[in-house]
Parts: sequence; C-alpha cells; structure tokens
Amino acid sequence: MKKLLGIITLMVFSFPGITQNNSVKLNIGQQLFTSGLVALNYERKIVDHLSLNLRGNFGSKKAIPYSTFYDGIAGELLNEAGIFTNVFDTKFYTYGSLLQVRYFPGGEALNGFYLAPYFGYQGGKMLPISFVFPDVNDQSVNHDGTVSAKFNYFGGGLGIGNQWVLGNGITFDIMWLGLGYGGNRFTINAESHSPSADFEKVDQEVNEFLNETPGFNFFFRKFSTSYTDNSMALRFKHGFPFVKILNFSLGYSF
Repeated sequence: MKKLLGIITLMVFSFPGITQNNSVKLNIGQQLFTSGLVALNYERKIVDHLSLNLRGNFGSKKAIPYSTFYDGIAGELLNEAGIFTNVFDTKFYTYGSLLQVRYFPGGEALNGFYLAPYFGYQGGKMLPISFVFPDVNDQSVNHDGTVSAKFNYFGGGLGIGNQWVLGNGITFDIMWLGLGYGGNRFTINAESHSPSADFEKVDQEVNEFLNETPGFNFFFRKFSTSYTDNSMALRFKHGFPFVKILNFSLGYSF
C-alpha cells in the first residue's frame, strides 16, 4: 500500500506539463475557512524563470468570534440592565493586495521551486458599535455613543515555495515559508452625544494610562490622541516581524 501511494504521488507531481504563461488561483488556506478571507491570484510569466504574481483579497466576519453564543448568554443580561448595543452583530471588513516577483531557478516560470520577494498592503475597518446605557447616578438619563476602528498595514518580505502545473492546466501552489517585516497604523474612534461627556478628561486619563503601562511604549513606537466636545480618536503606530507558513492556492494555468 505504501509503495502504491508513493508511485501515485510521484506520477502526480512529475506529470509532464505544457507551456503556460498565465495562472489564476484561489487561496485555500486556513484564513478562507476561519476568517472568510477570499484571496485571488493572477500570475503571469515575464521571461524564462521569472513571473509576477498579484493577489487581491477581501473578507468579512463578526467583530466578536462566536458572537451568537455570547449574545445568548450576555445579551439578555445587558438588556435587563438597560444596556443596549449591537456589538454582537457588528462586522469587521478586511481588504488588501500583494505583489510577488517569483524566481524559478530550476525551471520555467510558473512551474517548480521558487523564491518570491513580496510587498503588500492590508487594510480593515470595524463598523461602528453603538451603545445606550443609563447614568449611574440617574437611571432616567441615558448615554449613547459609538466606537469604531480601522487599520492600515504595509509590509514586505521573502517567501519560498513550489508550484506544480499539471498537463490539464490544474495548478497547485504552496508557499512553504514567508518571513517579513511591516508597519501598522491602528485607529480607534469614539463618539458620544451625552451632555455629561468630558472628553478632555478622558483624553488625559487615557494618556496617563498608556504612558504608565509597562512595555506599551516598546511595542507601540508612537501613539497620539485628539478630542473634540463629543468625540475622541486614538492612533497607534508600530512595526513588527511576521511569519507565513503553508499558504495554499489552487487554480488553472493557460
């Protein structure tokens, strides 16, 4: 049985291919199933041993994982306390693009082992979370507001992988490992129309907390805040290394 599986595997991955200049692929990695992130790739042969691969992606998911479960537990308790929010229904959207320059040292472009320097952008935003809750000192007075967030990420790195193009054009692509570095900007916006909201005081307290939190200034190289009479914004910037492992794609080459 083991010998038979070995022979089948060898036949599949050594199946003679035909000359291909273009490839269209869909990422079928973990993010597709856990985060709903759909990523499409278009790869084109430029010269022998060299191709360009452009990826675009879009995804949406609930801001809070397993929100239906938590809503069933906490939703009723919050309503009984006079607190109303759409936090369990709010979604988080992501979108981005990635450009790879792929070098195939041992064969024609689109087929074989490759090295891939890459550069990409990823953005995302959380739709506003609304809330209404009673004043602690006067239950007849309600406070309301919204909180939203967004991020923008730029980064680059180097990946190694293999791509197999079978005789019928079916293409299997796997990036074994990618190492890179990037910078992220994350923004939180809060807004309230409550007459008792004092965002000047909130801004002061937030800055004091962030400056006194151990390790915060090390991770977030730069942060800033701003406020108006009815809103406040927090902006964070930081850079970090990242690792990509086993990124699968399946498609068709022609």
